[in-house]
This record gives sequence, C-alpha cells and structure tokens, in this order.
Amino acid sequence: MPRDLYDRALLLATETSLQLGNDKLAYPLIEHLHKEGIAIRQHYFWPLIYLKLEILQKGIVDVLTKMNEFNVT
Repeated sequence: MPRDLYDRALLLATETSLQLGNDKLAYPLIEHLHKEGIAIRQHYFWPLIYLKLEILQKGIVDVLTKMNEFNVT
C-alpha cells in the first residue's frame, strides 16, 4: 500500500483514541508511533489520566505505568 496517501493518519487515529479515552486502541497506536521513531510526549497521556480519574483512581496508576514503559516522565 502506498505510504503517501495520508501521512498523518496514524497521528489522527492516536489523537482520536486518546480523546475518546479508548486506551485499548490508544496504547497499540502509541506503540506504533514509537516504532516509527515519533517522540512520545507526556501530554499524549493526559486525556487518559483525566478520564481514568473520573472512572477509578487505580486507572491513573495503569496510565502512569504505560508512560513509564515508553520512558516518559
């Protein structure tokens, strides 16, 4: 498949999954961004932290653990 169709599709999909709080989709997309050499920034995780705080405080620890896996402080 040609890679020149839409070069921001992966970033858009990641951003959308983060905004929706879909961590089951967001984490694999972040992993793919990381493999592509795109820097993973801490603010990517903020929507997940916020949404997890509303749902259950243990969820924050889960998000922070994932951040640590990407060496994001």
